[in-house]
Amino acid sequence: MESITGADGMKPKFSTIIEIPYDLRFTGLALDWISGLSGVAGGARKETDALRLAADETLTFLINSYPEAEIWERICIDFALQEGGIAEIVMTNAGPPVHLDRIPQYDPQTPSGTDLDGLWYFLASEAVDDFKFQNRGRDGWQVVIRKQLTGASFEMKVQALKPVSAAPARRTPFLVRLAVPEDAPGLVDLTYDTYRYSFRLRCSIMGHGFRKRWKREKSSPSSSRRTVSLSAIRHLSSRRKRHAALTPLL
Repeated sequence: MESITGADGMKPKFSTIIEIPYDLRFTGLALDWISGLSGVAGGARKETDALRLAADETLTFLINSYPEAEIWERICIDFALQEGGIAEIVMTNAGPPVHLDRIPQYDPQTPSGTDLDGLWYFLASEAVDDFKFQNRGRDGWQVVIRKQLTGASFEMKVQALKPVSAAPARRTPFLVRLAVPEDAPGLVDLTYDTYRYSFRLRCSIMGHGFRKRWKREKSSPSSSRRTVSLSAIRHLSSRRKRHAALTPLL
């Protein structure tokens, strides 16, 4: 779980994110994930079911509204427990804009005389305390769903700091000497642990001077291939001799 700022700038007690394709076959997995997190946050069964219903109706609407979605596009779902026991679900949607004034109004008193296309919005908004759409510009649209959890009891576990010892730190003795061929595996491992496969790793192995000299001599018309190779090898060899291996005394 990672802690990030909520949709309204609030600092949540916990927050975690998943992404799913625009495919209805993945909605069940997302809903189970939401139900599980609601339980972790301390939500009661009724509150968890309400969040699940709102999320189900919303995901179904978003996916059905974007049938031309590319295979790489995703719906990002962020579940957070905000201060005060508020469960918040934020869905970031890359599909077409949502116009609330164009969503048909469903009237439960006269269901036969209303447009069923607005039923999903009625169910989702009535199930939770807050349900809204936010235009995020180039970042797409966000659907924000909030529900008060009456029994929210989650508290992040904080590992107690160990007392600082007054004893002096033990120093590991090292022997400084020139590297030998048998040190190569250890040097490779040490370099990898320090730099991984970064540009700095390549610089530490080859050296800027070696590459510059190689390019300069390669571009010179008076230099033969054999001269370039010998000069480059001499330069690299001299650099290697200046590198010392630090070997712990075992």
